[in-house]
Amino acid sequence: MSQENIETVRRVYDAYAAGDFELALSCFDPEVEFSQPADEPGAGTYHGHDGIVEAMTKWTGAWSDYRVEVDQLTDLGDHVLANTRHSGRGKSSGVESEQRIFQLYTLRGGRIVRTRMYYDEGEALNEAGSTE
Repeated sequence: MSQENIETVRRVYDAYAAGDFELALSCFDPEVEFSQPADEPGAGTYHGHDGIVEAMTKWTGAWSDYRVEVDQLTDLGDHVLANTRHSGRGKSSGVESEQRIFQLYTLRGGRIVRTRMYYDEGEALNEAGSTE
């Protein structure tokens, strides 16, 4: 199942990059919990597909030319840790920014049931270990 989990998470990123948001959403459970750090645009915890759309709209709304690149996907059993680079230009400031973000996905039955974002890989790994 772990390889399937990796493929599911990769499908989300590939679909997002291609602008196929419907395909990306299909990888998430209808009751998914999606959390972003407190100091980010759209910070908070969102629920369901509508919640993901709302969170991503708030998150990407602050940026122009927003991109996500996946450097590594790590199999952690029921979890997949995505080591990603997010970059873009602030819409109001015009400042270019690049940020490393670790996204921890929890999967059940081939679908993502929970997603959390971290700036620290160790924190994400600790969370994965505490939910096993």
